[in-house]
Order: sequence, then structure tokens, then C-alpha cells
Amino acid sequence: MRAQFLMKLRPEFEFIRANLMNRDPVPPLDMCLGEIFREEQRLMTQTAMEQATSAPVAYAAQGKTKGRDLSTTQCYSCKGYGHLDANYSKKTCNYCKKQGHIIKDCPIRPPRRQATAYSAAAEATSAASSTLATSSHVPASTSQNSTPITPEMVQQMIISALSAFGISGKTKSAFKPWYFDSGATNHTTSTSNSLVNVSQYAGPLKIHTADGSSLPITAVGSGDREDDREGS
Repeated sequence: MRAQFLMKLRPEFEFIRANLMNRDPVPPLDMCLGEIFREEQRLMTQTAMEQATSAPVAYAAQGKTKGRDLSTTQCYSCKGYGHLDANYSKKTCNYCKKQGHIIKDCPIRPPRRQATAYSAAAEATSAASSTLATSSHVPASTSQNSTPITPEMVQQMIISALSAFGISGKTKSAFKPWYFDSGATNHTTSTSNSLVNVSQYAGPLKIHTADGSSLPITAVGSGDREDDREGS
């Protein structure tokens, strides 16, 4: 029975099987099992050590350009044929026209001027765009200053803007009650004396100023009088 058991072992246990069967007498079955277990542990340990020490290594070999035809290869430095730029010893500088170096290594070439970026910052003023049209709600930009904008400030801004573009009106236009919005078909005024065909307004629309505040509309009318449009 012991001989049959030993003959059924796998090939990797050939060494321990031959050792046990050549003993006289053959050891008992429990002793054979102990020897087989120890051999199995030895094989497992040896396999683990071989796997831990073996690391994949890649080898690369750079071969020479043997057999390469350089007769059709043009050199970047001298524009000649038969050699490469890396192997050309008579390099010529395009700046000083001397040999031995290229333009980026030229000792007499002035350093390249670095590009400089300039930025200008404008101070935030309490001025903002003129008031919006009363017939349609158009969002206005919010001023950086939280100071409320008065009608006199808006009128002064309009005069300054027109003066900057070379447009000037009469001096008395600074005291006119109209505040024109060049981007709207309707304009605002602080007094109903400048209107004709005046009627009270009870609608939901409001006048939105550049600082985000809103003003109520008390009356609407037409302002077609010529004296109110002077200096606009």
C-alpha cells in the first residue's frame, strides 16, 4: 500500500519518492506523509523566492547607422550633403559669421529683448450710464460706487461724455431738465413742466438707474418743444 501511494505522487516529488522507496525497510505511511509535506513546503518556498527575485528587464541596443546612405541627407548647418548636423564640426554662426558655434551660443549677440505687457487701470467713479427708457425695461450695468446718482450728476456725465467725443452744446444746456438716453426712444425729466399732453402714469414700469436703484414714474407725456432739445 505504501508503494502504491508513493507511485501516485506528482513528478515534482520524484526525488522524495525515490529516497523513501530505496530505504530498507520502507518507512511507515505517517513518516512518508511527513517527508512529503516537508518537500512540498520546500518547493513552495523555492518558487516564491524565484518569483520575488526575478524582475523583468528590458535591454535596448543602439546600433550604428551602418549601411545608411548619407549622400541624400542635407546638413542643417552648412546645407551640404553627406553628413549630419550633429556630426558637423564647422558650424557657422548666422550672426557673427564665425565658425565653431551657432547663433544661440554667439557671445557677441545682444540678449533677446523680453516682451513686456503693460496694463492700465481706470479709477472707478460715481458716474454711470444714463437712466433707462420708461416704455421698456432694459437692464443697466451696476456702478461700483454705492452713492445714489442725482439728476445733476447724470446731466454732468452726459455733458462730459459729449465733450470727450468733440460734441458740445450750448452752455445753458447744462441746466435743462432733460436727461437723454442715446440708446432709447424715450427720455426722462424731473419736472412735468417740460412735457406736453401730460397724463398720470399708473403702470408697473419703473426707471432703473445705473446704481441698481429704481425711481417711480409719476407722469408721461411728449416733449417735442424745440427749446428742450437744445444742447442734447
